Amino acid sequence: MPHYFKIIILIFTFLAYSSVSIAECNFNCSSPKVSKTKIHSYMSIRGVEVTTYVPPKTINRDQSLIFWNPRPDQFSCLMSSTAPKINSNFDKTVKGYKYPMRKKGASKFITDNLNLVNIIIWYGAKKPEDEKTKIRLENAIETLKSRVLNAAKKNAFTKVSFSKGGSSPAFVTAVNVKSMAFVLSALESTGALSKNEFSILDAWVYKMILNMAKTKCSGSCDLSPDSMVSVFSANILYGAASKNRELFELGKKEFEKYLSDRNISRVGEGVRNINEVMHHAIIASDVLAKNDINAFNWQLKDGTFNDAIIEHARNVITLGSKPVKTSGDKHDKARSIFKKQGFGTHLAWIPIYLASKNKLENSNVVEELDKKITSSNLYDKPYFGLQVGVSSGCFYGKTS
Repeated sequence: MPHYFKIIILIFTFLAYSSVSIAECNFNCSSPKVSKTKIHSYMSIRGVEVTTYVPPKTINRDQSLIFWNPRPDQFSCLMSSTAPKINSNFDKTVKGYKYPMRKKGASKFITDNLNLVNIIIWYGAKKPEDEKTKIRLENAIETLKSRVLNAAKKNAFTKVSFSKGGSSPAFVTAVNVKSMAFVLSALESTGALSKNEFSILDAWVYKMILNMAKTKCSGSCDLSPDSMVSVFSANILYGAASKNRELFELGKKEFEKYLSDRNISRVGEGVRNINEVMHHAIIASDVLAKNDINAFNWQLKDGTFNDAIIEHARNVITLGSKPVKTSGDKHDKARSIFKKQGFGTHLAWIPIYLASKNKLENSNVVEELDKKITSSNLYDKPYFGLQVGVSSGCFYGKTS
């Protein structure tokens, strides 16, 4: 056989195997083919395992996982239920949260989606009483479905860009994954998604999951405590919502290990950063509790996670509205966390915790905190903190 024929055969053989390899890549060939774990350390919080999850080709769905059980409060749901003006052509690249939010950016996308989820939570919980209500519910379902499918088909928010100022884009991505657990469940609760549409959204979320634990540099940069716990929380929430037991168990394992290595006064670094950790830890604990896993009573070095929540609540009562800096973002200015709404400086974890107050010791401390923050405002506002991943006042209902 002439030498050049051998070369041609080798080239075709290489291309054939390459095409198979490319087809087997998860989402794109620069992405990892298997889940990878990195060890993160931040100030006194050392040696924390955080895994970037890559799903298997076939995901075994566990229908026993529980996620969607809203107990809606009308005031909270309808006070945050505006229809968005932009429903397509979203950014492909996520940037850190800044105010005002980018019109086609991830933070605005999350906010607008959750406002639509609020309409579905409230009007979907009971049969619409009139034609106007019926149309509003139908429009919310159709708009939400259209928005997320448009985003998924265009691979929106599947890249991250670290720039000066604002929160980490990887962190915003984790919040988006948390919110997609509620979006997916809201649409499924109304029967709005076909199997194919579910698959499109599910595959898109896994592309975002690949970015949740990314840092500004590939070597020495590590996640802050709230970013670590945001990954665990996103995995737990989305795992439960999509019935992916493997993802759910991964989040549970790493979250439990994180807490077991902490003292009750050091689940984060300082009162504001601990509060940021609570945005993710408390809602993760609630979802675990729905699935008969009592994470509130998980053991830390010197107490339970519930003890850590109660100590934090007491510290916030003492702090009041005084501005305080966060160790999670050393460039951010001092801000008050004594608010019901915001991106990260708020106490929107309160309704989540109080939804289980009858099962938790010393929950009266959190009730006291709730009363103080409510009475501090001339006009009441619903609890809606973006980092939580849902309008907690709407989904979890009244606090008193």
